[in-house]
Amino acid sequence: MVVRRGESSARVSAEDWRTAVLGFIEAVEAFYETSPPRLPLDENYDEWEPFWQEWRDRKRIALVRR
Repeated sequence: MVVRRGESSARVSAEDWRTAVLGFIEAVEAFYETSPPRLPLDENYDEWEPFWQEWRDRKRIALVRR
C-alpha cells in the first residue's frame, strides 16, 4: 500500500496501516470518553448516531481481520 501526502509518499504494509488506523481510533475514543458529553448542532443531529454506529461497525470489522 502506498500512502501519499502532497509530493511525499511511503509504502506500508496492510498490517502496519491497520495498526496505525486502529491506534488513531483508540485515541479518538479516549478523547471523547474524557470530554464532557456534547451533542452536535441541530443541523447535524440526524447524522450523529448513524456516524457512531458506522464507526463501531468498522472498528469491529477491522479487529476481526487482525
